[in-house]
Amino acid sequence: MQHFSKERARRFRDKAEELRAAAREMNDSQCRSMLLQIADDYENIANAAETRSHGEPAALPDDGAIDGADPRLDVSASRFRREAS
Repeated sequence: MQHFSKERARRFRDKAEELRAAAREMNDSQCRSMLLQIADDYENIANAAETRSHGEPAALPDDGAIDGADPRLDVSASRFRREAS
């Protein structure tokens, strides 16, 4: 289980770096800011996954970044069925 969480943390950090690279290419400051915020969220998730790999309970940020996720980011199949009807 430890390897799984470390691998997950690495993937989340890689995604955060991809988003930061994309943000550097953005001309629109609002889009750049949004990408950087998402990158920070991925970094926080990576930190939680890494903490979990050390046997400690994962502590996610208390700023609502995870639990208070924007419902527009819900990509569940049921949401698409509702919108299609």
